Amino acid sequence: MLYLYTADLVALRAHLMENGITVPPIQTPVYMPSGEVTISDPDGYRVFVGHWGDGEHQAWLRRIGEQ
Repeated sequence: MLYLYTADLVALRAHLMENGITVPPIQTPVYMPSGEVTISDPDGYRVFVGHWGDGEHQAWLRRIGEQ
């Protein structure tokens, strides 16, 4: 499994689809409320791409401040 982040998930998804990659609709799991897609690479490995929005960034800053 590989997890990546992007600042513009909608644009990335559109770009991938325009280039022939099958990308499912954007999901909003509890851990990534700004959105996430899951695609498979040519070998079948799952690649997750999450939208790193302001909410995720603020939560991350709070977490690292608590260490």
